[in-house]
Amino acid sequence: MVLDPEDRRGWGAILFPPGVSGIFGAVRGSARLHWTQDAPREEAEDWIAEMGDGPISWETIEQDHLVVGRCRTYVVTLHSVLLSRGEPPS
Repeated sequence: MVLDPEDRRGWGAILFPPGVSGIFGAVRGSARLHWTQDAPREEAEDWIAEMGDGPISWETIEQDHLVVGRCRTYVVTLHSVLLSRGEPPS
């Protein structure tokens, strides 16, 4: 599949504790967008390994635009976003 250069995507990972009432938001999240889906997946796997909570079971939800990973204690989402077109404003 060839992408239009104007439709470049950035990828990020977010780590959540599922089903914990009173906690809103992520435990961890990518500080920067990544160019590929593999990079935030590796980032999330490093987080889970550091926490001793692996392995992660991955499932693609939205035609390669949203991936969900589950392990014993956490849920990870890999999400993509279309990057802005053109040059950034000055």
